[in-house]
Amino acid sequence: MSYFDFTPWSEFLNDVRAAEDQLGNPTTVWYRGVNDERYQLSPSLLRRSNGVEKEQELYNKYRLLASLVHEERRSDWQYLFDMQHYRIPTRLLDWTEILGIAVFFALLGADDQDAAVYVLDPLALNSRSSKRVIPSVYEDSSFDYKKIYWHHEPMPPMSPVAIQAPAQNPRILAQRGKFTVHGFDEKPLDDLFPELVKKVTLSRRTREAAGEYLRVSGIDEFSVFPDVVGLAPFLETIVGIKP
Repeated sequence: MSYFDFTPWSEFLNDVRAAEDQLGNPTTVWYRGVNDERYQLSPSLLRRSNGVEKEQELYNKYRLLASLVHEERRSDWQYLFDMQHYRIPTRLLDWTEILGIAVFFALLGADDQDAAVYVLDPLALNSRSSKRVIPSVYEDSSFDYKKIYWHHEPMPPMSPVAIQAPAQNPRILAQRGKFTVHGFDEKPLDDLFPELVKKVTLSRRTREAAGEYLRVSGIDEFSVFPDVVGLAPFLETIVGIKP
């Protein structure tokens, strides 16, 4: 039988609770795991030197070819969520309601560096853009992707906004996925609003116990990626294939 030192894991959980305390213990909390604590909260489109310049062309070409990949979507937002799913640069950042899912992503691909989990108050974030709710953008006609982010109507959006996505693919459902969409201030979210998002380090010495927590909680490659992509590493794990 293997025995784990869960002290670092307990310390990590205490740090998460402290982060939520600093946020005022909001009723709604989102988490994002990153495998390098130096990573900041900037979406892939804004990390590209010409990303915003190419945003419309990228979207239009994807939508033109998307019929080869999946059925037609009902809204522009749904195409954007698909682009994020397929790792095409967008102004979206993925979040989850489940701390364990964020820990899974923090451990995924982590090598010798410390990882981290970000803790966000999405309602407080939206209040900075005069929004009292987290909009379900695929149903909310007043929050139109192209009008707001392409044509800047009624004005250019500057701050990130927390949004709800439809469970249009198994991953969003399995990961309890949520999103923030960045505006035109290209600074990372954690630099823009440090009072609304806190970073909790998941140190290298915590990984073993964190991995055991995920195992006993049933959080693994196939539960997080319930498709063929997730099935392959899951099978390797359960049959004991060594790297």
